[in-house]
Amino acid sequence: MSGSSTSRPLRDLAELHRILTLVLDLVDPAASGFTYRLVGTAAALAQGVALPAGDVDLLVRRREHVEHFAAALSAHRCLDPPAWLPAAGQYFTHFVVDGIEVGASTVEHESAVDTIECIGPGAWTHYVELAVGPHVVPAVRLELRLVSELVRNRPDRYEPLLDHLRAASSARDPDPGAIRGCDATLRPAADPLRGADSSRGAGPVRGANSPRGADPLRGAGLMRGVDSVVGAGPAIGVPPPFDLDLVDRAMRDRAVPPVLREHVLTRLGR
Repeated sequence: MSGSSTSRPLRDLAELHRILTLVLDLVDPAASGFTYRLVGTAAALAQGVALPAGDVDLLVRRREHVEHFAAALSAHRCLDPPAWLPAAGQYFTHFVVDGIEVGASTVEHESAVDTIECIGPGAWTHYVELAVGPHVVPAVRLELRLVSELVRNRPDRYEPLLDHLRAASSARDPDPGAIRGCDATLRPAADPLRGADSSRGAGPVRGANSPRGADPLRGAGLMRGVDSVVGAGPAIGVPPPFDLDLVDRAMRDRAVPPVLREHVLTRLGR
């Protein structure tokens, strides 16, 4: 957050849903082709993690999507009109909607790895879809969100994420040898410019990169977990178990200090 006197942090999940619904009603991804990922602390809050969340950040692929976002929200207070930020490599815009800061941005850096939340293919490859009012919101997976906070050394963010992932794993996976995830390369990849068809109507959680033989942008109308195991995905409406290998790979790619890496792996049960 910018710390504007007219804005405040998100209070809770219900408020996040209200703000997202208001914004997406205006942006209308179904009609406009607006393709995005929910990232940052709001993505964690949207997936049920109890942690401080300040604003709502939408990652987009194209600058014209930033322009569309700004036009759609023109009735609200604009903190930053669309502009190129050369130091950050972002084309960015920023508004206040009912007291909450909401931004849309490209991140125009290349990356050879898929484990960085907002750079390269990370959020476009590893995400879940969440029912929010009449919308299906694609949110970056918690594994990448966790490592972003480890790199920033923000324990007030990464410890709640660890608690949530550990609890979710224990609830779903009492067998420590059970499969926790699946390499996304085993399944057909969706068009990175379209993601997983975020224009679909509301419904339970659905994952990207479905292993079905049908068009990966359409699936078969079922809402399944991201990176679900071929032929054995989680129950409909249940988010996927976390992928410990993805966490470990992301920590190595991002050079998380060994002591902190071991702390994370121990907390998550390895």
